Amino acid sequence: MQYKYLIVGQGLAGTILSFKLSQKAIPHKVMDNGHKTAATLAAAGIINPITGRRYVKSWMIDDLLPAARETYAALSKLLNIELFKESVIFRTFADQAQENQWNESTSRLGYRPYVGNLPNPYEDFIEPPYGYGVIQQVCQVDVAQMIIAYQKELKQQGLLIEQAFDHSQFDYDSEEFRFADDAFLNMIFCEGYSVIHNPLFENLPFQPAKGESLSIQTKDKLPTSMLRDKIFIAPTDSHTCWTGGGYQWDDFESEPTEKFFREWTDKLDKVWKGDYDVLSHRAGVRPSVKGRRPLIGRHPRYNHIILFNGMGTKGTSLAPYWAEHLITHLEQGERLSEEVSLGRF
Repeated sequence: MQYKYLIVGQGLAGTILSFKLSQKAIPHKVMDNGHKTAATLAAAGIINPITGRRYVKSWMIDDLLPAARETYAALSKLLNIELFKESVIFRTFADQAQENQWNESTSRLGYRPYVGNLPNPYEDFIEPPYGYGVIQQVCQVDVAQMIIAYQKELKQQGLLIEQAFDHSQFDYDSEEFRFADDAFLNMIFCEGYSVIHNPLFENLPFQPAKGESLSIQTKDKLPTSMLRDKIFIAPTDSHTCWTGGGYQWDDFESEPTEKFFREWTDKLDKVWKGDYDVLSHRAGVRPSVKGRRPLIGRHPRYNHIILFNGMGTKGTSLAPYWAEHLITHLEQGERLSEEVSLGRF
C-alpha cells in the first residue's frame, strides 16, 4: 500500500504531527522504537506564558496557546482520557529587586491577560517568600500518558511500525521509500535529540540538553496550582507532584543520575516545609537548538525528506501550532516561516 508520509519517531512531535495528519485524512504511518529516547516521558508538559528571570512573555504565546488548547482537547476526546488542564503558577520573589522586575515586565502591553491576583495557597508548604506574582492561563499536558495512549491508537489502526529506523535500508535518491509491503512518498523525521545521529541533518546546530525530574508524594493535600520558587513544583494529583529541571550539555544517557537526585532533593528540602517521599526519578534529553526555535522543513538535497524537530523545553506549546504550519506548507504550498525553517542555517 502507498502512503504519503512515514513519520520517524513518536515522541511529542511525532505524536502531534501524526494526529493532525489523521484529522485531515492524509495517509501515513509512524515508525518508532518504543520511545527509548523520548525526553517527553520525563517532562511536566507545562505551557507557561511568562518565563525567565526577567518575566517575559513566551515567544508567540498568543498564537501558540489557542492551537495547543484545541489540539490537546481533540486528542483527549479521541483517546478518551483527560490529558489537559488549566492552572496558574505562583511565582515567588526573593527580594524587592525581583518584585520590581515583575511589576515592570508585567505592566507592558499584552501582559494583562496572563497576570492575576490571587491568595497564595502554598503559604503552609514553603518558607515565606518576600512576595509573589500570579501567572494565569497556564496549561499542563500529561505528555507521557498521551504518547502511550496514542501508540495504542496507532496499533489499533495498523499504522505503527515498531522498530528503530535504519538508514541503510533506504535509498534517498529514490522517488519512493519501500518498507515491507508499503511505499512512502515522503519521510518526516521527528526523532528528538537522536537527530544528532542522523547523517541527513548532521550539520544543523542542535544543542541537546539532558533534564531530570522527580515525582514526590506528600502527606498533606496539595493545592491544584503550581509553584515556581527556586525550583518548579507541579501537582499531578492531590498528594503527588512533579519537580525537575536542569541542563546537562555533555551527558546524553537517558538514565537518571545520583548527582541530580542529591542536588535536587537538597534544593527541595530548602523550600519545602513538610515531609515527602520520592516515588520515581526520570531523565530525558531535550532536542534543543541554537536560538531556541524549532527546525522545520525539507532537506536541501532530498525534497521528500522533511524535518520536524527542535521543540526543546517548550515542545508542549510549540508542537501543535508548528505541526499545523508544516502540514499547510507541505499540502498547500504555503511559505514556511523563516523563523523556524532549517534553511536559516
